[in-house]
Amino acid sequence: MNDGFEFGELSSFTKEVLELGQELYPKATKKFLKDEARKGAKVAKNLARTQVNKETGNYSKGFKGGKVYKYGDADCARFYNNSPHGHLIENGHKNKNGSFTLGKYVLQKAGQQFEQEFSEDIEKFAEDILNKGLK
Repeated sequence: MNDGFEFGELSSFTKEVLELGQELYPKATKKFLKDEARKGAKVAKNLARTQVNKETGNYSKGFKGGKVYKYGDADCARFYNNSPHGHLIENGHKNKNGSFTLGKYVLQKAGQQFEQEFSEDIEKFAEDILNKGLK
C-alpha cells in the first residue's frame, strides 16, 4: 500500500526549485507543508462524512494535519485520524458476533483525491519561490 505521493511527475526543474526553496526559505517550506497537511485532513474529513454513516462522534473530529518532520533528507507532513477507533473504520474489523466489517479506507481515498490539488499547489509554491529568488 502506498501512503505517499509520487513526485516522478514533477519536472526536474521544479524539483530543483523546491530543493532550493527548502534551503533558502525553510520556514516558508514548513508552513507550506503544514498547510497542505491541513488541506488533506479537510478532504479526508469531508470524504468520511460521505463514506461513514455517522457524521458525529470522535472519528469525524479526529482528522488532523501532522507536524513537519524529516524523512531522510526531505521535510514531510502527513494527515491522519487520531480517534481511538479510527483504525477500525479505516482497515475493517471483526465484530463480536463473528462477522467482519470491511474497512472504508478513507485516508487512502482522500490521499488519491488530494493528489491532484497537492501537485497544483506544489507547482504554485515552486513558482512563488522562483519569483522570490529573482527579486
